[in-house]
Amino acid sequence: MNWLDYFSLWILFGLIAYTIKYVKYRDDWKKEGNQVFFIGVLIAALIFGPIGLLMTLIRSKGNPFKEK
Repeated sequence: MNWLDYFSLWILFGLIAYTIKYVKYRDDWKKEGNQVFFIGVLIAALIFGPIGLLMTLIRSKGNPFKEK
């Protein structure tokens, strides 16, 4: 694997983490004044990639879509 493959995997894992957060919190994010979170969480997910995905899964104990 070369650096492009690793970069692609990093982006993919970041997008998976963002998708989990989006599905779970989209109703809260759509409220007035919270639209900045769509962009902020996307940028953070792409920067942290698999680390963010791993932390999401650890915090949710393997079930990221369960209710709080």
